[in-house]
Amino acid sequence: KVLSTQSVLNKKSLLNAYGRLSYSGVFAVYSAIVFPHRLVSDFIPERGVVYDMGCGFGIFSLFLASEKRGREIIGIDTSQRRINAAQGAAKKLGIDNVRFVVADALEFEEPVCDGMVVNNLLHHLDGKPNQERFIRQVIKGIKPGGRIVIVDIQKKPLYKYLFTLLIDKIM
Repeated sequence: KVLSTQSVLNKKSLLNAYGRLSYSGVFAVYSAIVFPHRLVSDFIPERGVVYDMGCGFGIFSLFLASEKRGREIIGIDTSQRRINAAQGAAKKLGIDNVRFVVADALEFEEPVCDGMVVNNLLHHLDGKPNQERFIRQVIKGIKPGGRIVIVDIQKKPLYKYLFTLLIDKIM
């Protein structure tokens, strides 16, 4: 059974998909509340291949896939643990137009895709030269008419910045 977009972002279904007492379960609910899912999704193409670089636990990948079934979402992250959690949640939620791959964004071959989301990844890349190299790779991989969304942490408000750094360390 495939759940609707609203139920994927429902606190109860997220906790059930990721595990009620797990870090990933708590993070899933936090992410669903704080991240501007709808705004970013509206900017991404409704059909085609869309990469979610630095997908973490796959919460946004699952949202993108469940909202528009014409999208093939590919979530990329360096953490096998996070990818395992994302794959498990996709299975529990019945979302089949998403897959998750363990890979390093800087070593990942240039994907050819219709859209790409880079969510809280740039600050993890070591230095400005690596960030610029990564962005050049992203631009090369987007098909004509494709779209790129880059979201990264800001230092204001300070509580969100500190919370994001804390989440990065414990997860």
